[in-house]
Amino acid sequence: MAEGRLKRAVKRWVAPWRPRLMPDLLVIGAQKAGTSALFDMLVKHPAIVPPARKEMGFFSDDTAYARGWSHYLPQLPLRPLRGSGWRTLDATPSYLAHPRAAERIRHHLPDVLLVAVLRDPVKRAYSDWNMFHQLQDHPVNAHLHDPRSFEEAMQQELTMPLERTHYLQRGCYAPQLERYMGLFPKDRLLLFTYPNFKKDPEGVVRAILEHMGLEMPRFDAPLREVRSNVRPYAEGIAPDMEERLRVFYAPHLAQLADLLGGMPDLDERSGH
Repeated sequence: MAEGRLKRAVKRWVAPWRPRLMPDLLVIGAQKAGTSALFDMLVKHPAIVPPARKEMGFFSDDTAYARGWSHYLPQLPLRPLRGSGWRTLDATPSYLAHPRAAERIRHHLPDVLLVAVLRDPVKRAYSDWNMFHQLQDHPVNAHLHDPRSFEEAMQQELTMPLERTHYLQRGCYAPQLERYMGLFPKDRLLLFTYPNFKKDPEGVVRAILEHMGLEMPRFDAPLREVRSNVRPYAEGIAPDMEERLRVFYAPHLAQLADLLGGMPDLDERSGH
């Protein structure tokens, strides 16, 4: 027992001087497009050391970023004392939509691999609202509770300037991706669609690992069984509101198709 206490004491003493792993991968978004599940799948890889929490938010939190790089480093995992080839990641879906995150990431992590998962913007907005609508009794985030119905929230946002909206602007992917595409090489940004991720999570994870120079391991269970941050839905989208939102997003999706050279398949046949 004394020997065990001594080892733990030594580890605590040397921890401040041990190097930390820098992220090889950033999952940048989109919000409510399966990023929690993707994170949970990736950290199952034996060479990937997870950070203390999934969403560190450093590059999209203006207050945190103003504190400097020394504020971010302690959130990253210590490099294991044994072995080599260790990796880590940061999965913060607000990085995609934040107007300054891309240039901040480019400054600090110019060679990082970026992954974005795009979702049908109407479904994404509804899922986003559903999360905030259910925060009323949350022990930490109750102050973020949105008491409005989805229709009330959308009616208000459809009359507001886009940059002031919470739900709608996050589904306007073209300008968000354009910021990253202008700062990073093409092979540093991987794009997937939410329907494809739901259908073939193994294929998505394999593609990401290949770009990281890692082999696909043999997982204990099928990755499609990983369910993270799943919330029940109390109601659906009213058909007339869905039509209004489809009309609203039509030019934004056309802009996305122009940027990518074709429209990605965002059609969700079932589920939320």
